[in-house]
Parts: sequence; structure tokens; C-alpha cells
Amino acid sequence: MYDPDCKDADWGDAQFCFVLNPITRAEFKLQYPKARIQDFSSEDMRVAGPWLSDRMVLVAEYWRAETTEQKKFGRTITTRRIVQYITNGVEILARNPEPEDAVIIPIIPVIGKELYLDSGSGPERQLMSLIRLARDPQMALAYLCSQEMEEAGLTPKTPWLGYVGQFETDADAWENSTKVSTAMLQADPVVDKATGQVLPLPTRVQFAPNFQQYEIAKDACRRAIQAAMGTNSLPTAAQRNNEKSGVALDRIEKAQDIGSFHFLDNFSRALMLLGRAMLERFKAVYGQENREMMLLKADEKYRAVRLNTPEPYLDESTGDLVQYTVGQGSHSVTISTGPSAQSEREVVDEFVDGLIQNLKNLPIPQPIMAKILSIAIQMKNLGPKGDQLAELISPQEKKELPPEAQAAIGQAQQMLQAMQQEIQKLQAEKQGRVVDNEYKLQLEQMKIEADLAKAEIMTKAQSLEERMKFVEDAWAQLHGQAHEAGLQAQDQAHAQQQQQAAAEQQQAAAAQEQQQQPEPQAA
Repeated sequence: MYDPDCKDADWGDAQFCFVLNPITRAEFKLQYPKARIQDFSSEDMRVAGPWLSDRMVLVAEYWRAETTEQKKFGRTITTRRIVQYITNGVEILARNPEPEDAVIIPIIPVIGKELYLDSGSGPERQLMSLIRLARDPQMALAYLCSQEMEEAGLTPKTPWLGYVGQFETDADAWENSTKVSTAMLQADPVVDKATGQVLPLPTRVQFAPNFQQYEIAKDACRRAIQAAMGTNSLPTAAQRNNEKSGVALDRIEKAQDIGSFHFLDNFSRALMLLGRAMLERFKAVYGQENREMMLLKADEKYRAVRLNTPEPYLDESTGDLVQYTVGQGSHSVTISTGPSAQSEREVVDEFVDGLIQNLKNLPIPQPIMAKILSIAIQMKNLGPKGDQLAELISPQEKKELPPEAQAAIGQAQQMLQAMQQEIQKLQAEKQGRVVDNEYKLQLEQMKIEADLAKAEIMTKAQSLEERMKFVEDAWAQLHGQAHEAGLQAQDQAHAQQQQQAAAEQQQAAAAQEQQQQPEPQAA
């Protein structure tokens, strides 16, 4: 039950709305154990009639737009917020506020035709459904169908009428006259006792129900129903046999849309209001950090994305850095109506059928023709078997690098192998020696840089020239670092050898000096 004082065409400015939900007493006590149950008075029950019963409790959702006023920049600003209350008519059972940005009651009305009728106390607004004005002709149609069947039931089941005794001699033939064709039927003569004259032969009862008149009346009722609903007449034989042109059929459909434009326009308004209500609550629903969801792409396939990530992340399907943040910026809603999914599917099927039939007449080479046929089969949505058939007709080509790029990659791999061999050689030369932490760090750095160079050679370079230049620079840099590290290691080993030789010379000199000293004599 919507606010009757709302002014907008889509009722988006409604201040309140009630949604009534009768539930059993047992369910009410289970959901709201502390709530009271207030019985209606006898007068209320008399007015409510079948709407209420002693076994039910009426619970209502009371949606309300609450407004607050604030002073900002020297003027009064009114803010609006939607709150849902659950009530049993006696007390508030629950209070559920909507998100702060929500100003539309999330109950979308899809109204029909609005009329203002005066029933004696002034004009009042009445909402007409699509079938409201068609109820009377529908009742007339139902009456005519019933009357026609009733009259058909009056058709005599025994078509022959005669006097007693006229059917005795040829009784079997008379009995089966409505089932078996016979050349003749013999009747027994019966004399009228009063006049002494032979009574007339049996006669066939003639009865024809007025089916034609009933059908004419029923057709008038059908057209009255269609006129009340703003639709066209039923398809004629010409339409069923496709004897009308496509332009004529399109005009018939457009005329039908014009006849029911109230409902189409109001439905578009309802979709617009629904979009606005969803947009107000979008941030509250999808604002969580790192929320995953599926997006529908233009080719009707889905892909997974993450919302509200702190930093951009790599999309594996596209290889790009992306970031989807919900809640930033100001947005609006637009609605466009078009043909239904079934109508679009029929248009696609018609196009694909015509394309396949005229494919051989197109001035295109055979490989492209095979690809077009494969795509047409996929557009038919025949399932896995159809995809397999399309793959057999036109297999997907694997992307291969040109020979120049393959040669460059081969040379880069050879260079990387040479660098790895150089590193292994240095490791073999220095094995068994004491190597300080600085040399170890340099060696590990060389390994990491070699791996990075390999990855960058395979992915970063976009053209052959860039790849070759990048490989040469990487090789020169890594070779220089390896050579410098080797020289440093050799210098360190030479210094250690000199230090060790000096120490050995000092030990030898000390021993020789000790031998040259005279031994002490005893006193």
C-alpha cells in the first residue's frame, strides 16, 4: 500500500509504504517471542471479512522516509533516509535502516493505466491493469461458448422418428442406419385405427445448431477483448502462412505496442527507478575490500574480477594491471528497451541460416569461408558438439613467432647458457677456498640478474631489434660483472697467498734466530 500523495510518475517520491504479510500464530510466536498479539474488534472483523482469520497474525513492513534538517553554508539542507520498521499494529518489532545514501523506498511499483473517474464524490484515481477492461467481453465470450455447447448437446441422438411397429421387420437395418450405409430401409405399414388409413413413413429429424451465429458473436467478443487490451487481432491465415511481408508484420507489432504504450512506458519508469534504488545501495553491498565477483563480457562469457583492491593487480585474462574501486564518482542510470531475448535469438538464427545458405556465393577464399562457417555454427549455440564441429571445420591457429624472432630467442638462450657456464667455471675455480661474504653476495646477485634477464628477454621485448639490443646489453653487463667478480676473487686469493707466504717467512726467520742463539752454560 503506497503513499497516495506521491507526485512522481514512477512514485519515487513516496514517503511511506506498507507491505502486509499474514502469518500463523505459531510462526509469529517463534519469530517474535516477546511480542503481543492484539485481537481485532468484531467491527474490524466484519469489515475485513476474508482478509483476516483467528489463526493468522497480520505483520507489516512499514517503509518510511525520515528527513532531518541541517544548517550548512547559511542555508537549511534537508536530508532523507529510508528506514524499515516491522510492526504488528501494536508495537515496533524491529528497526532496519537502509544505507545512508538510499533515498528511494526499495519496493518498485509497476503500475498500469491511470484513469481519473468520478463516481459521484469527485474524480478519483484508479489503476487499471492490462486485463481490467477486458473482463466484461471475456465473460460474454465464456457465456457464448457455454451456450453453444449447450445447444450442441440438444442434437438428437436418434435421428429417425416413426410410429410403434414400423421398425419391427427390418429392425437391424434401422438400428445401424447411423453407422452402416444401406441401399434401402423397409418400414412396416401401420394402420390408423381411427381413420383406417396407413400412417406416413418414418421421418428423419432435422436439427442444425446455430454454430455459425455463435462463432460470429464469439469473434466479436474476441476483438472486444483485444481492443480493451490494446492488442491486435489474432493471427490470420495469411500471417500464419507467412503471406504478409516483413514490413507489414513489423507495422502490426508496432501498432500493438502503441495500443499498450501506458504499460510499456510505466515499465520503463519502473526499471529506471529500480536502477536508481540499486545504485544507492551498490556501495553498501559491493564496497567490501577484495570482493570477488563475476562480470559478463560482450561475448556473453564471464570473467572473475576483484573489487576494491588496495593496489592494482595483474588480470590474468588480459595481462593488464587493473583496479576496480566501488563508490568513487557520481553516476546516473539510463534505460533502453528493446526486443526480448527470444526475439533476438530468432533474428540471429534467421541471419545465420541465410548466411550459411549464401556462403558459397560470397566472393571470399576457401579458408575465410571455413572460418565464417565455424563462427556461424558457434552462434547457433549447439553446445559442446557444436563447438567440436566448429573446431573441426576451422581449427584455431596457434600463434607462432616469425623465424627472425625464433632465431633471436635461440641466440639469447645460447648466451644465457654461456653465462651459466661462466658462473659454474668461477664456482669450480674457487671451490675449496675461503670466499668472503661479499663474493657470495655478488655471485647470488649474478644468478638473480641472469634469471631476470631470461624473463625479460622472453616477455618484455616487443620487436626483433629491441630483443637483439636487449640481449646484447644484458650479455655485456652480465659478462662484465662476471669478469669483474672473477678479478676481484683472484686479487683476494693472491692477497691471501701473499699474506700466507709472509707469515711462513716470518715463522722460518723466527725459528732460525732461535737456533742461532747460544745455549746457557751451567754454573
